[in-house]
Amino acid sequence: MMLHKHNIVPTGTEDGGKKMKKNFFVKCASIGLAAITVSTSLVACNRKQSAGDIEGYGAWKGGVVYKVDDKKINGYTFRVSAYRDFSSDPLNHEYADGAEKFMKDHPGTNVKYLTVGDHAPQSIAAAIAAGDVWDLQYVFTCSQMPGDIVDGIYEPIDGYFNLNDKRINKKSIMGGYFDGHYYGVSNEVMNEMMYVSYNENVFKENGIKTPHEYYKEGKWNFDAFFDICKQLKEKGLKINTGKMVRPDWILKKATKWNADYTKADVILDSNDTRQYLDKLKTIAYDYKLENEKGGSVAKREVALSCDVVPNVLITNSGSETADTIRYIYFPSTLKEEIGPHIYVTDAQFMTPTGSNQKMKAGAVELGICMGMGRKDYLMDYYKKSMSPDDYNLLMESMKNEKPLPRGFSPDFMYYNFAFYAHMMTGEPVATYISEIKTKLDTCAKSFNQKIEEYRQDTGLSDEKK
Repeated sequence: MMLHKHNIVPTGTEDGGKKMKKNFFVKCASIGLAAITVSTSLVACNRKQSAGDIEGYGAWKGGVVYKVDDKKINGYTFRVSAYRDFSSDPLNHEYADGAEKFMKDHPGTNVKYLTVGDHAPQSIAAAIAAGDVWDLQYVFTCSQMPGDIVDGIYEPIDGYFNLNDKRINKKSIMGGYFDGHYYGVSNEVMNEMMYVSYNENVFKENGIKTPHEYYKEGKWNFDAFFDICKQLKEKGLKINTGKMVRPDWILKKATKWNADYTKADVILDSNDTRQYLDKLKTIAYDYKLENEKGGSVAKREVALSCDVVPNVLITNSGSETADTIRYIYFPSTLKEEIGPHIYVTDAQFMTPTGSNQKMKAGAVELGICMGMGRKDYLMDYYKKSMSPDDYNLLMESMKNEKPLPRGFSPDFMYYNFAFYAHMMTGEPVATYISEIKTKLDTCAKSFNQKIEEYRQDTGLSDEKK
């Protein structure tokens, strides 16, 4: 079964150029589909989208090749899948608010929400194989990209959005960028980012220099953070790091990718990473600083908490307090990152392979609108929840955002690092690094092999821009 011919309105007429080299099938074995019974005829229709499939593809220079045709999408129900149902989830309902705006702007359309998460690529692949995949998938790209792309789960969206559209952010959409092509739409605010929250009153009562005092001196780096942890230990105070599970803790120190995310160097054994992990072990194992039950700085359960925004604000805002709660970006070990900056756990709206091509322009526009719903809400929420200085610092940090380096989905996910669990057994950092690096090296070799097959089969990388 061939992909549907495009029936959305092109703004240009230049042919997409090269014909597809050959069909590219979803790599069932590589994503655990061997256990799923799928007929040969179904699998055969699930080829990866190629440059030859896209009319006007080669003409795309960052503008829109395909516009939304309201007549075509009238009466259509767009299906959106994520790890939660946005229509009923209190933490992410603003995505549904953005969808409501889309439906108002495009009368006759509807949106339905599914709960197949991006961390279950085998389920997405099964839907692709059955010829019944949804229109949009919410994806945390730091853990799922680029492995899921080379496994045939997602299609490029070049030509379906304007690169200069102010509703998206050029740095954020790099989370869905791969091998010269864009696969997702996003904005800077809808991404999660590691942030530090602390109780300023508790710090002052105990004579501990605050992160903001270090910041004013131009010395807010990871050494300062480590020094604060040492002082908190001496005062018998606790912190909350979520047991260092989130990808921000280890992933950004494990791999380093080239600009196109087609080649990764494993840097887990670099001097910078070794020194960083040594300090993390000291905080977790030697100091026993972690409050095992988590904790809120507003309730004084912990003096300092590290979590992503907006989660860390939500935790604090659930408690009334007369204390002053402060927020600042999570510091880096690198000298060039001494100023305001953030690493983002990139959230993207992406189109699964085999999704309805007739409705793809509408689906991408829906993704942009949903992201804006989230952004509009969070900008207001941050302004209300933070002091003016802290809000301005967050905005300044967003100007210097970077996507987290990638893992090797599905072969090695961020939670496979399990650093905290390893360290709390007393395992030496050197032993941990040796074990995990061996696994990462194996994954990198496997990924490089997949890249070569991907390029041969799709022809996407051969397109001239």
